[in-house]
Amino acid sequence: MSSKSAVIAHRTTFSALLPVLLVLVASTLFVLPAAADGDETLPTVWSLTPAPQDDEDDRVSFRFDVPPGENAEDAVELTNFSAQEATFTLEAADGVVSDSGVFDILRPGEENAAAGQWIELGQQEVTVPADETVTVPFTITVPENATPGDQPAGIAASVSTGDSDDVSMVSRVGTRIHLRVDGEIEPTLAVNDMGVDYHQNWNPFAPGSATVTYTVVNDGNVRLGVEQALRSSGPFGIAGVDEQPEPIREVLPGGEVQVQVEQDVWPLFALHSTVE
Repeated sequence: MSSKSAVIAHRTTFSALLPVLLVLVASTLFVLPAAADGDETLPTVWSLTPAPQDDEDDRVSFRFDVPPGENAEDAVELTNFSAQEATFTLEAADGVVSDSGVFDILRPGEENAAAGQWIELGQQEVTVPADETVTVPFTITVPENATPGDQPAGIAASVSTGDSDDVSMVSRVGTRIHLRVDGEIEPTLAVNDMGVDYHQNWNPFAPGSATVTYTVVNDGNVRLGVEQALRSSGPFGIAGVDEQPEPIREVLPGGEVQVQVEQDVWPLFALHSTVE
């Protein structure tokens, strides 16, 4: 008996607006290229955006404040800019931040633990004619026992393509949902697992280098952006070196970010590092 395993690649597209520290992420136009030479299949071009509302300007994402036990209703617009009809799969999922710091949602097949499973879509498979737009309603129902604070999520429209049963590419366009469950807000950050590794310069009269590593953990219940300040010094604060690592755009509740910073420091009997 023989067996085959399928290779499935996932690609999600979100565009970003960056106010100060936190990230607002919306859907963007996505183009799925045509197949290899010899195949006359035309490219698929589509977008997913919040449906317009009379009392609001064009929205780049959804924002809801919902008490536990209550619900909110809204809709997305799925537009097919292609020259041919296309069928899309719609899904709602928990929001995550990738290792590169970009907002995304869980991949197909990964289990939702929070807001992703509270979203009911009016349709999960949508066929859109060429150059047409379809509006799909959805409802968010927040459980009575939901944890207060930010519950990030998103909705994505995907198309799967592939040359065979063994290899396929899933391309998704998503729009972000900022959902806050009413209740006590607790913004809390912690720095854990801090370590310093010193590297001696071959020249004893020149500074060496220190690699400082630590983990920024969001122990609170709201998403936070982080400005960082790192200081390393010898005993009694002598030969201090200050560094401002790149800001962390967003840490979701329960999330964490690994940070590594290189500093030039003088060889001393002891090296102390602090981060704020």
